Amino acid sequence: MARGISFTEHNVDRTPLGEPGTRKAGALDLAKGVKWIWVKWGKAIIHKNLESEPISPGDLRRYLIHEDGMMRVPVLILGDTLIRGYLPDMYEQVLSGFQSR
Repeated sequence: MARGISFTEHNVDRTPLGEPGTRKAGALDLAKGVKWIWVKWGKAIIHKNLESEPISPGDLRRYLIHEDGMMRVPVLILGDTLIRGYLPDMYEQVLSGFQSR
């Protein structure tokens, strides 16, 4: 638990998601069932409600997986929200909204 929020850590360097040869599928499985996605993409932040603004499988792959097949990190999944990338302001905004739900 950190700052009152319980979490489970999964270090993908030590224990990659998915079976060898299926790592992309393992990383993409993280997005199944999420309603909201926040992605740091270059200098931009992409924020979408996937129920009203679905994204293509190709875009999801680009947001979560490097060209070499490894997952882009960090990824935080909190309830129905997936956050990829780290910007303190983005985390603060998402986490404060989550706590108010």
